[in-house]
Amino acid sequence: MIKKRFFAYSVFIILIFSTPAAFSAEEQILSDTLTGYVLTVKPEDVSGRYLYLMRRAGGDWQTLDSAMVKPGEDVVFRGQTGHPEVLYLMLQNSGKPVAFFAENATITILPDFKDPTKTEVKGSASQDEYKDYLALFDSFTTKKQGLYNEYMKARSAGDKQKMDEISKAYDDIAAQEMDINKDYVASHADSYVTPYIIRSNMFYSLSLNELKHVVGELDPKLDNSSFVREMKHHIAILERVAIGQKFTDFKMPTPRGDSLALSDVAGKGYLLVDFWASWCGPCRNENPNVVAIYDDFHDKGFDILGVSFDNSEANWKKAINDDGLVWHQMSDLKGWGSEAGKLYGIKSIPHTMLLDKDGIIIAKNLRGEALRKKLEELLN
Repeated sequence: MIKKRFFAYSVFIILIFSTPAAFSAEEQILSDTLTGYVLTVKPEDVSGRYLYLMRRAGGDWQTLDSAMVKPGEDVVFRGQTGHPEVLYLMLQNSGKPVAFFAENATITILPDFKDPTKTEVKGSASQDEYKDYLALFDSFTTKKQGLYNEYMKARSAGDKQKMDEISKAYDDIAAQEMDINKDYVASHADSYVTPYIIRSNMFYSLSLNELKHVVGELDPKLDNSSFVREMKHHIAILERVAIGQKFTDFKMPTPRGDSLALSDVAGKGYLLVDFWASWCGPCRNENPNVVAIYDDFHDKGFDILGVSFDNSEANWKKAINDDGLVWHQMSDLKGWGSEAGKLYGIKSIPHTMLLDKDGIIIAKNLRGEALRKKLEELLN
């Protein structure tokens, strides 16, 4: 949806850094003989606060090192990495991590924790490569910002026709950007930057077969990349829960406090498994359509199981009541850590899955009129 795309565009922080300066002779000699990295951070005036060097792994933060910033002094971190990877600098009491490509070299960083896009990095060849990649999209940046501004004005004015026109223009740009991404990863299949690009900029837009192809074309040496491992794990999950496969069971608490399993309601007719949350605007906007479809088809053999990605039990129950969701509901109240979400590889909501009378997945992400037409075909 255009709202989701524009929101993502407005909050997405691009890793864009300045062109690195040339090494001095002493720095070059040190770089050539390094078995690890020497990371020199020249922080702004943030003395008295801790600076953390971190890695993101499996959705969790790992602290590799830390140091208190002292007035007028650089912070130096030393370590070793098996291959170029993305690491992060996090300042105490700051929610804006500075990301950069680390490798076994002498690297200098001038971080800007207020605006990470203004951070300067020198000494990382992988960072230079990523900067060259970002430059391919320079011509689109101004266009997308302009479209975003136009869209917000049209929305405020209630001009749906204009909003649709802007959405089409934005989709055209997104298609051009995807073509650039595909060309880039195909021609840089041996670069450690490429898995990061796939994971960050292509992952959610590719079909399962497209994702398998793109990842499968990567050089085998990249198999130790955390991004490649994550994507291969996700592919295995998606293959297990693909259309044509039987459902994988799970069990969660209901609003009443008892437990319900998917197998308790599957296999008795056509069942829509609806992954949603009270805080998800698109989910709540879709709920009136789902209510109407439930009312029209429930007596013909159609049922729904709502699986919420909520954290708050009170908000979850209130949304069920406010939206009139009278069908089965369950949630482990773990938010994006939902066990069902992990089991089915769900990275965005709303997400739906339609099961037939034998518990076989026959469709995904049918909503509104598309879901109604499918049920008319199956039940009328």
